[in-house]
Amino acid sequence: MSDPLNSGKFKYVPEVVEESAIKFWKVPRLGAFMAIPLVYKSCLLEGSLDKAIVDWSETQAEIVRLEEERENAEPAEGEAPKENEEGEDGEEQEKEPIVLDVPEFDTEEKKFVVCIDTLGQDRELTDD
Repeated sequence: MSDPLNSGKFKYVPEVVEESAIKFWKVPRLGAFMAIPLVYKSCLLEGSLDKAIVDWSETQAEIVRLEEERENAEPAEGEAPKENEEGEDGEEQEKEPIVLDVPEFDTEEKKFVVCIDTLGQDRELTDD
């Protein structure tokens, strides 16, 4: 098992007093510090669900239209009209269903930083 404190995309400082990049405005406090970036795409936007419902219903309507168009399509010139579509072994062939991609939800990238520290306790962060 890998050491969680030495892997990943975060900043871990085991002894903050020894780190020159950390600035104390008052009295330095002993301890450790960790900052973990939290980046995700949120779909909790106003109108995102409404737009997704409209997109889904438009996609379903388009599938129905394409199915009707396929059923009503006339055979091409020179082809005899087919009474029933049968495969080579005499069984009726099933038509492949029409599948269209539904547009994705509108999302917005959210960026936060989660910070953990033991400042004032003079100890490092543990796995627990």
